[in-house]
Amino acid sequence: LGKLCASLNIPLYDRHRARGDAAATVKLLDLLLAKPDATDVFRSFIKGNSRQATLPPLLDKKTVSNLPETPGVYYFYNAVGTIIYVGKANNLKKRIWQHFYDRSNKELLMCREIAHIETQLAGSELLALLMEAAAIKKHFPKFNSAQKRARTSYAIVAYENRKGILQLGYSPLKQAVQPIVVQHSVRDCLLLLRQLCTDFELCPKYCQLQTQVCSAPFPTTSCQGVCQGTEAVEVYNEKVRLALASVSMQQQDLLIKEAGRSPNEAAFVMIRNGNYAGYGFVDQETSIHNEADLEPFLIPQKDTVDTQRILKWYLNKKSTKTKIHSIAFEN
Repeated sequence: LGKLCASLNIPLYDRHRARGDAAATVKLLDLLLAKPDATDVFRSFIKGNSRQATLPPLLDKKTVSNLPETPGVYYFYNAVGTIIYVGKANNLKKRIWQHFYDRSNKELLMCREIAHIETQLAGSELLALLMEAAAIKKHFPKFNSAQKRARTSYAIVAYENRKGILQLGYSPLKQAVQPIVVQHSVRDCLLLLRQLCTDFELCPKYCQLQTQVCSAPFPTTSCQGVCQGTEAVEVYNEKVRLALASVSMQQQDLLIKEAGRSPNEAAFVMIRNGNYAGYGFVDQETSIHNEADLEPFLIPQKDTVDTQRILKWYLNKKSTKTKIHSIAFEN
């Protein structure tokens, strides 16, 4: 108020007192009301449904008025053209406006810097999530935090110890010589090892689940005594091989079909050996008979902790509702 009054030559007495500040504000309001079209401008800002007052100060109104209302990814740029935030939405226009209405400190700071917005259509929520995850990892925007953190991947491994017993365990993926299956957290590794231990009557000591030998006659554990020499090593190793074979069978190839960015387009997500390979968009009239036909349309992507989380969420959600297509095309 002090700077405004000084620039407009409005006398300001009793600064920071209710009477003095109120008197100066009244004079300022009188000056504003005397401006051309003042009545229309004031009415537009006073309207409860007016969005003009919530726009970031550096952003052109035309930019937000032309936003699409379909699923996709949006990019916020600052005045020098740097991406400062990446987000996804089922309705791009609605979600972007929500940022402008949010009065949290983070949102206010971000909105002050937004000078330009770009959008990328996805066709579906799944594609939008995957595209958002890739964009955040690529650009590392200033106001994104959760997905920017580098996360360690882990691998289930198998090796033969000095007694000739096949042991299972886990290690950081970078240290695994021959990974059996890639997991994206220690918790996931332990859950899988416990499941294999139970299903195939394996020894917890030789599955990196405990350090001590099991207690005979093993009433509370799946172990049949290999850690104490009462189960033949050959018998135990065969159970381990069966367990590894079951894991390999789970590393399936999947083709997920989703809506495209327009009515005459289809989208797909490719999973190979249980790992995310990428996504693509295909015209509905294009003839697809096998996996090779999709190669020209595939946009390769990295398999990360975040993409695995997204795909697990999607497959769990769809498992009871929609059949997920295996890569087995009709000739």
